[in-house]
Amino acid sequence: NGLCRLDPVPGTTVNAPNVAACDPGFTIGSPGQAVYDSRANADGTHWVYVPDNAVRSPGVWRLTFDPATATITNPVAMAPGLLDNLKTNALALDKANDALYVGDLVDGNIRRINGIKGDPRSQTVDIVATTQPQKAGATGRGINGTMALLGNRLYLPENNAATYFDITAACANPTVSPNPAPCSTTTVNFLNTPSPVFVAGIAVDPTHGYVYISESP
Repeated sequence: NGLCRLDPVPGTTVNAPNVAACDPGFTIGSPGQAVYDSRANADGTHWVYVPDNAVRSPGVWRLTFDPATATITNPVAMAPGLLDNLKTNALALDKANDALYVGDLVDGNIRRINGIKGDPRSQTVDIVATTQPQKAGATGRGINGTMALLGNRLYLPENNAATYFDITAACANPTVSPNPAPCSTTTVNFLNTPSPVFVAGIAVDPTHGYVYISESP
């Protein structure tokens, strides 16, 4: 059903998707880790950003959330043409820099969408980091779970470890859309966890400075 609101089912003790409050037309083929932007727009609505990991996904959708009705409308593809077919799966919101970090299931690149509150046609995309190389020198793999931003560190769930990188790290060879190349100086750092271990997801607690890691045996 795409992205839907869960409502109580009358006469039961469970909640279920309310089809009347799903994304219009079930536009989102296969939603990943959605994030909510707490910054209100001029009309009182808010943005909700949703990655679409369908095979022919356009990348990331931006939807309008109305707090008064608790409904979402107007799905719009962000940075059109720059994230096609990447099967985007994970997001992290950087409100301070009006940016959105994106992980996908296709490659090991972490991308950043710039100017996320503005016109999607004017948004740019940069590759800001690459996940760790796999065995035998193979390239990094995509992000297969949730990622999270805490301070200047973006924490990533990888196939054999939890890693992070500094989003403020300088890039020796910065590139711009529409054909960005990876930043050659930004590398991931390993957290002190059992290795190797498949990390299914990461969440953070900004109040206490905690990082929570979900590991799959």
